[in-house]
Amino acid sequence: MIDKFTLRCERITPDQPNVNGRIYSAAILKQMVEQIHKKISIGIFFGRLGSSADPKIRIRDAAFRVTDAKIDTDGHISADCEILNTEKGVILEEMIEKQGVETLEIIPCGIGSVSQIDGGLTVIGDDYRLASLDVEPKLERSKPPEGPMMWPDEKEQQ
Repeated sequence: MIDKFTLRCERITPDQPNVNGRIYSAAILKQMVEQIHKKISIGIFFGRLGSSADPKIRIRDAAFRVTDAKIDTDGHISADCEILNTEKGVILEEMIEKQGVETLEIIPCGIGSVSQIDGGLTVIGDDYRLASLDVEPKLERSKPPEGPMMWPDEKEQQ
């Protein structure tokens, strides 16, 4: 049984475009960590399994609780987490047990303004509000995802 684990957000390097062409400044990443700490202080920062365009967090979708977050020396966000006793939490625990936590990473989900710059890149605005950290399979940094990402239970249904 896995109680606690740490995940990193390796898809976002400060001031560099990610695989989606979005640029998060070091200041925005610091702001995200501050928002996480504020929510942790009142016990309400949860994460989901898989990503969603919907920033609303529903308890039925929660898989883990974030207990701490920081910016690593290389500028990536890392989060200490605890698995929740929910349907999605059970799936996450099984994935970690079978594949290892090193095969997963967190990505931010939130809302805020953006601006377009040369080359079709998108800069995340300073009004960004983090809603959750979502767990996804880790990508090879040089290779964007092909098609929709699916979790093991979704693949079995096809």
